[in-house]
Amino acid sequence: MQLHEAGEVVQVVGHGNANQRIKDGWVLLAVTSVSDGSEMNRQVVAYVLGKPRDDGGDFFTRA
Repeated sequence: MQLHEAGEVVQVVGHGNANQRIKDGWVLLAVTSVSDGSEMNRQVVAYVLGKPRDDGGDFFTRA
């Protein structure tokens, strides 16, 4: 899936959360690192997932 085909995008932390979304029909778009927000400012793996639009249209409106 291309990003413009996504009707909804989410970012989750943890492979278990990502795997559950994939089982629910989400598609993995990217893997990145983010700060966990703690005082130690640890980096954690984040998964960006997209769910296809129901109408099959593009995310962006074209002129």
